Amino acid sequence: MYLLITRVRDEASYLPELFRSVFSQTIRPNLWVIVDHDSKDESAAIIADAAKGKDWIRVVNVKADEDYGLYSHARPLRVGFETATGQAERSGIPYQYLGILDADITPEPEYFEKLINYLNNSADVGITGGRLFIMDNGEQKPEDSGELPRGGCRLYRRECYESIGGAMPESAIWDTETDVLSELRGWQISTVPDTKAIHRRPTYTRKGVMAGYSRLGACYYYANNHPVSTFFTALYFMIKPPFLTGIIFLASYLKAWICKSEQSTNPEIRDYFWKSFGRLRKKAKNKALSLFNRRMREE
Repeated sequence: MYLLITRVRDEASYLPELFRSVFSQTIRPNLWVIVDHDSKDESAAIIADAAKGKDWIRVVNVKADEDYGLYSHARPLRVGFETATGQAERSGIPYQYLGILDADITPEPEYFEKLINYLNNSADVGITGGRLFIMDNGEQKPEDSGELPRGGCRLYRRECYESIGGAMPESAIWDTETDVLSELRGWQISTVPDTKAIHRRPTYTRKGVMAGYSRLGACYYYANNHPVSTFFTALYFMIKPPFLTGIIFLASYLKAWICKSEQSTNPEIRDYFWKSFGRLRKKAKNKALSLFNRRMREE
């Protein structure tokens, strides 16, 4: 039913749980490609041991010829997708979907079965995923709003993936870019709320929270996000602890803007995000009108 791609870089502490969760899936991937992006810890040994004797697991080693920059996530992922689809074509491996599962995410046993069942019954949906939770003092708490599928644990319908080029874009915002391109080609994107995965390492914390939000600010400039909508995003970050994240995010965006840093070469992406302010203004206007009408009815 599906091909699965996992990128790994120094994830030794997360890999045992990752393998347990994939091996226990009620629907196992027809092919699982694991891309080891030049790990320096024990990741390679753990992967080799777990994959031994399993012909449905393919391990690819990629040398890191530069530090983790804006393309650090997309490059090994692109290799993984190219390897998976190429191997499937050469070996006659059937698949309807392509999945991503990051090494620090542990899905419930029925995770991919639930996503597949949802896509089988939702012909217009091109990308889906479950909800991510983090552990906080022994309690599972939602890490996302549940509105859009997260990049690290999602499924692409094969037809949707091929409609946006049939290759994972080498982009600083690869997940957002595939979402936007899919929507522009008429596909819907949605989550399956009752489908759960545990995120062992909260978002933006691989190299520390501040470094994560600094990267996010640079990515906003890369996408050509409108300055006004970026400013409101920064305000949103500033009202939640740690409050400094909003300042770091905005400073990074402004630095990229002043330095005229690299931006997406895809005109569809730049145009979409530049119009983000117009969409934000329309959304705010509709919300204000809705609130006004409700107040009038109450009176």
